[in-house]
Amino acid sequence: MSRDLAVAIAFLKRESLLVMRRRNDLMEPIVFYLLSLFLMQVASAQFPDAFTTLVPAFLWVLGLLAASHSFTAGWRDERARGELAELVRADAPLALLALVRIAVGWFSTGLPLALIAFGASLAFDLPAAAAWQLALALLLGLGLVCLIGNLIASLAIGAGRSSLLIALLLLPLVSPVLIFGVGASSLTLMDAAAAFLMLGALTAIALPLVPLAIAFMLKAVEDV
Repeated sequence: MSRDLAVAIAFLKRESLLVMRRRNDLMEPIVFYLLSLFLMQVASAQFPDAFTTLVPAFLWVLGLLAASHSFTAGWRDERARGELAELVRADAPLALLALVRIAVGWFSTGLPLALIAFGASLAFDLPAAAAWQLALALLLGLGLVCLIGNLIASLAIGAGRSSLLIALLLLPLVSPVLIFGVGASSLTLMDAAAAFLMLGALTAIALPLVPLAIAFMLKAVEDV
């Protein structure tokens, strides 16, 4: 096993352990999503027929809002604890470590939200095929959102209270994800296959470039 891979595996174990220790942070977006879905259910009782066509859009918007909660700390907290300098000087490439963190964030936040969206779709009387379609699109889209969110978090690492800054920067960048994601979840708005391809293309572009950009930002912050 190469040195880079060994360090990346050790970092993966560390990130997974931190996620398990921070159960409150892990549950916050999930609880937010569930409470929002409950309010949607209450509101839809008044207009059930009209509301059904808007379910994919509502699930997407709420999913993006819930996922954005996990991008306000991370790199900034590690810099405050003095751990960021150690990561920058680690034996493994910093871009690889950034990719590991993004993957852990996607697995701990994006995957549960996609599964909840699938159950909510069935609860809102969407066909099973449409529910699977929405869940898969949301899973792919939240992976892209994790990439974008971590990039913005690294960009805003120098700000004292960067939560608002991250939200302001995140909004225009995730708008295309929302547009294509809703399109991939509903055949009534655009061709679902084309929307899936666009989401996949955006993810394929961001996957190699975003970790490199994050590594550049973090090294600039630490003057390496």
